[in-house]
Amino acid sequence: MGNKQKNVIKLVIGFCFSLIFLACGGGSNSEDVIIKTNSTNSDTSKPIITLVGDAKVALIEDTVYIDAGATANDDKDGDITANIRVNSSVDTNSVGTYTVTYDVGDSSGNDATQIVRTVVITNGTESYIPTELTNSTAQKFLLMSTFGPTEESIDGLKEVGIVGWLEMQLNAPSAYDSNSDSHYTYLERSIDIVRIAYPARVPESTAVYVDTNNNISINQGGTEWRVLSDAFTSTWHENAFHSKDQLRQRMAYALSQILVVSSTELTFTARGEALSTYYDILAKHAFGNYRDLLFHVTKSAAMGVYLTSRGSKKYDAETKRQPDENYAREVMQLFSLGLNKLELNGNLMLDQNGKPIPTYTQTDVEEMARVFTGWDLAEISNYSQEVVKSATFTKPMEFTAQYHDFGSKNVLGTTIAGVGGDEELRAVVEM
Repeated sequence: MGNKQKNVIKLVIGFCFSLIFLACGGGSNSEDVIIKTNSTNSDTSKPIITLVGDAKVALIEDTVYIDAGATANDDKDGDITANIRVNSSVDTNSVGTYTVTYDVGDSSGNDATQIVRTVVITNGTESYIPTELTNSTAQKFLLMSTFGPTEESIDGLKEVGIVGWLEMQLNAPSAYDSNSDSHYTYLERSIDIVRIAYPARVPESTAVYVDTNNNISINQGGTEWRVLSDAFTSTWHENAFHSKDQLRQRMAYALSQILVVSSTELTFTARGEALSTYYDILAKHAFGNYRDLLFHVTKSAAMGVYLTSRGSKKYDAETKRQPDENYAREVMQLFSLGLNKLELNGNLMLDQNGKPIPTYTQTDVEEMARVFTGWDLAEISNYSQEVVKSATFTKPMEFTAQYHDFGSKNVLGTTIAGVGGDEELRAVVEM
């Protein structure tokens, strides 16, 4: 190796050690040496924020707002949802319109377009109806108001809007408008199904038949009894899946979860028309006054059997027999008042000791039970008899004065005159 080559090698080695020495903070200059290279940042794409849930939300004052959140994705960084910055002005204690904003940036310094959610707080007496419907909003509304959205129903709702759709549904033809139209009631369709299932049979030779009173009955020992309750079930599914008056059908279903009777009631397995007739009451009055509905439910054969108000008799001093209290208790606890008093926002109303305030007392139950004495199934052979084969389930219960308590009653602080019959039932429902 020549001297010239050796000198070059020494120069390179010395230069490298000088760089290392300076980078480590050596020398008289205490500042770090930073070697920079020029480069071009090729990532200019903004992240994308996607809302979870609706862009507009309505809540009642004093309720809890739980934000549904959002997701964020970036071409380079991937899922950056955890980096989203949320700023909320929502105050559920005050009526008004509020916003929730969502922002995020990626590692290259690109900021996403800000996304905003609007939250409307109402006092409960006002309605918030969105005017611009997305597919998501339309689907959510139809899930609550029908038995499920379809592409056709979503497009139809978006075309006419929520108010227009409601008006159409409230005025849609139903089985309860006319006896001569093509719309079947639950009872009519259930009877058709029974006749289709047993087309050429007569009462003497079959377990199932339809008599002149539209009673779907069963002969003792028959093996085909399931058609009785199945006929109603088939009709229910048929209406849920195919009827055009979807709002009425959904309302009837909602009411059936409040004003409950059960298909497991032994009597109904042999008298399938009881359930069909009862459901017709719910569907017919679905858009009406709740007081009217409760009046007809109280008189219905199915409710009389299920909550044992049928055949209830006035107090007997000799035998100490008391009126049946079952329906009297349930009509207050389950069908109207509830167990405890509530504030307008749904919170429990508390007394001075912080305890819930009951809506009624045992005395109210006993007084109410007296109102319901004297009612039994239509056309039954003997009042309050256990066997109900002779009775009619397609008609309201009938009043028998002999077994009614005509004394005045005091229910929830209101005096009910002992006039009996429909008038007394109306008085207690109208309280």
